[in-house]
Amino acid sequence: MARGIVMLLVLTVAATVTQGALQHLIADNPEYPGMCADKKAGIFPMGATWFLEGCVRAHCRRSEGRMVITYASCSPFGLPPNCELVTDESLVYPGCCPKPKCS
Repeated sequence: MARGIVMLLVLTVAATVTQGALQHLIADNPEYPGMCADKKAGIFPMGATWFLEGCVRAHCRRSEGRMVITYASCSPFGLPPNCELVTDESLVYPGCCPKPKCS
């Protein structure tokens, strides 16, 4: 019974560690109507998804007549004792988000 509770706790932490944070940015540019202008990455058509350094996914969409970029990133939370966060920076979001490794 106790082992089952510990395993459930580890799985719960694994699920919460990789939950993402969302940020929405108005991305209108009069020179490129109907497209998203990302100052660092360039101009993208509506519906495009691209990945940025730091384990971030960006998506271009229209919302209430404005072009919006939604950025999704990792949001690590606290870990139980004997656990550490491990990452694989060769993957793109969300695969690159930290995951708990418990001993």
